Amino acid sequence: KDIEKLNNDDIIMEKTLLGLRSCVGCDLDIYNKLELEKIKILEDNKKVYIKDNKFFASDFMLADELSLFILDN
Repeated sequence: KDIEKLNNDDIIMEKTLLGLRSCVGCDLDIYNKLELEKIKILEDNKKVYIKDNKFFASDFMLADELSLFILDN
């Protein structure tokens, strides 16, 4: 069986996509300064909310767009 090897950026992308598509959320500790600033913009616009050092999508239907906004460096 082939096992896909993921680098750190791939892991963050997967955690973000899956976390925002579910009630699991995303741990804020894995993001860099620019990404955290983007998360703050989304929080200010009520697209995400933060609880217990994690952030969550306010609307699961926007999860992919939110992920792309945060991770597009």
